[in-house]
Amino acid sequence: NTLATQHNVASSLGNVGRHQEALAMQQDVMEAMRQVLGPRHPGTLTTQNNVAASLGEVGRHQEALAMKQEVLEVRREVLGPRHPDTLTTQNN
Repeated sequence: NTLATQHNVASSLGNVGRHQEALAMQQDVMEAMRQVLGPRHPGTLTTQNNVAASLGEVGRHQEALAMKQEVLEVRREVLGPRHPDTLTTQNN
């Protein structure tokens, strides 16, 4: 699907050091996923976690931390505290 492809392109941009472009694309994907799937959908949360990582890559550490904490809280509620995605977020 289109959102998954955009998500992959954004990841590739980050992998080659084009972090600002990756962040912009990930933010677009995250907003679209919120509209299509809802803000608590696991796919949306994965994208939101990636946006947080990209925020950190461009030096926006306070925003990154706040977003990661939000993702962790929602993943605990939606997936449970021992789900692999929840644990990955907690570890990061």
